[in-house]
Amino acid sequence: MAELIVSYRTLGHKLAALRERQGLSVREVEDRTGVNRTVISRIERGKMPGTVESHAKLARCYGVTLAQLYEGMEPDTLGPATLQTASARVDYYRNPGLGFTLQPLTSAGLERHMMPVYLLLAPGRETPHEQTQPGVEKFLCVVEGSVEVTVGDQTQTLQQDDSLYFDASLPHLVKNPGTVPAKCFLVSSPPAL
Repeated sequence: MAELIVSYRTLGHKLAALRERQGLSVREVEDRTGVNRTVISRIERGKMPGTVESHAKLARCYGVTLAQLYEGMEPDTLGPATLQTASARVDYYRNPGLGFTLQPLTSAGLERHMMPVYLLLAPGRETPHEQTQPGVEKFLCVVEGSVEVTVGDQTQTLQQDDSLYFDASLPHLVKNPGTVPAKCFLVSSPPAL
């Protein structure tokens, strides 16, 4: 049986139309709502769903209610399998200044029960400190290089092919202490951005 989801691509098109109808730039909407313009752009292009909180802020800015924003949203149907070829992958989040990139391994991660990504981490760099809501778990496996993973007050050193399963509601970060780039397979369940 196929899983029904609300299309965040359709929601994105609707938000873009509301913004354009009011003659606002993405930067102006960011200033009015506090929602980062990169997030607004990615939601509008259907690259990410955003949160109910961001939807509420955008809806208020455009003078509509959440009910009006979600009205008429047609569900998408996901089949039992979703293929994404390596050539179709795009960077979800690249921050050269911080030295890491997250690359989704599926185009349907946010609609499913887990989100698999590659974490690419430059030598000597680390991810920002993260802490999700309770109930989110992560699994990390080192594909190339080595990393240090700090979860709460414990730090583990992982080499190639080592893995760690942890509660993502605890403060955590991943650091590459080495001199070569590190590549990790990272799964969040349920998906968390």
